[in-house]
Amino acid sequence: MVWQHMNACALNLPDASFNVVLDKGTLDSILCGNGSLNNGAMMCMEVSRVLKADGIFIVISYGIPENRLQYLQEEAYSWRVSVHTVPKAQLDGLPSSSNPADGDLADGSYGGSVHYVYICEKGPSIFKSSSTGVEMDERESPLS
Repeated sequence: MVWQHMNACALNLPDASFNVVLDKGTLDSILCGNGSLNNGAMMCMEVSRVLKADGIFIVISYGIPENRLQYLQEEAYSWRVSVHTVPKAQLDGLPSSSNPADGDLADGSYGGSVHYVYICEKGPSIFKSSSTGVEMDERESPLS
């Protein structure tokens, strides 16, 4: 494994060079800064560019679907997006037993009892019907 340091909004990497891109908080951080709307879109465009045709972008986020899907469901990326929840561990290492929606702040950042995992599969953009426009999977996740 090779670690590289660069701007997520301007990746110095060849097109279609990765099977998987994993984001743990980068999009969340970008969306808290100046120029967040433009920078969030630039990051997603760069991820789409470096993913292979059948690549997967995994985003682990504090952001609730109502706030994150607007960035991930752009037609330009051609991602099929599914959303999963993973309970946050408490200090004792056990998952929180509170309701996943409890404690979410108005902007969907921090304060909730779950992490949201967005699986963005590159390919034809197909969204399953639901109130949020994607399939919501709240079953126990293999990621937990």
